[in-house]
Amino acid sequence: MSKTAWTETCRAMVKAWECDAFEHFTVAFYYERIADAVLNLFDEVEAGPAHALECRHALTPVATVARFEAELLEGDIHHVESGLVGRDGEIVRTGHKLFNSANGRLAAAFTLAHRYLDLDARKAAPMPDSLREAIDSRLVEWDRPPDETRPGPRDESGFIDSGRDTVKPWEVDVLGNLSLPGYLHRFSDANMHVVARFGMTPAYLRENRIGFSTFEFQGRLGRELRVGDRILIRSGLMHVGGSSMRILHRMYSARTRGLCAEFSQYGVHLDLDARRPTRLPEEMRARAAELVCEPGAPGT
Repeated sequence: MSKTAWTETCRAMVKAWECDAFEHFTVAFYYERIADAVLNLFDEVEAGPAHALECRHALTPVATVARFEAELLEGDIHHVESGLVGRDGEIVRTGHKLFNSANGRLAAAFTLAHRYLDLDARKAAPMPDSLREAIDSRLVEWDRPPDETRPGPRDESGFIDSGRDTVKPWEVDVLGNLSLPGYLHRFSDANMHVVARFGMTPAYLRENRIGFSTFEFQGRLGRELRVGDRILIRSGLMHVGGSSMRILHRMYSARTRGLCAEFSQYGVHLDLDARRPTRLPEEMRARAAELVCEPGAPGT
């Protein structure tokens, strides 16, 4: 594998409207940058938007892991370096490192798995030999720690309905599917419905200058969602620690009840003035512990 074929695929700044109630760059907009990075990276192997339009085939995301390591605040400048980090048959893995351009610090790292899709048949298709060869010639080593397996729930008995809406026209990507930011915005909203159950309500957060800061997402994408599709999200609390908590979100088609995506979200109870994790109040932590779902087998 090459160690030099990393490509700058995005360079931008955090806008005021891209920050959330906790005063930092919200996770959905990180993924907006990564979506741009993916298109630019694939264009280098002739598999970008032009290929999708002309050949009606495209590499589409089926799984992702994100780790957030340093906050970005309003006005912070940043850039993304991307590489093709693996290919297993028809599955292509990409890696993306998002840096604070002012100090060179790594702010977040992402991996995505992509499957080659026939856009008209809406099903997996074999990649052309020329594309396989182009990808294999540019593979680079992914030097971040391996992903940890997170256990799923035994069932959804502890889950709540945490989101319900429809896919809007401005939320789809260049392939006509719900974009990655569209998923993440909804999971961020769903998260707040879960933590409110044990006392992390909007009023508590405002009055105590507390936030929720995500440090990891692990997600799998299934059935595609298009404009007008109705969405139901169900979420459950999977873990609570001293300051950390993990929430599992499942997105369903509200019409068919088919599973469209599953995302695990790890975050912390954040002191907004110190910009550091702070311990959950003991009464709140005790209430949260009562809501933790019973785990199933690892990775289920």
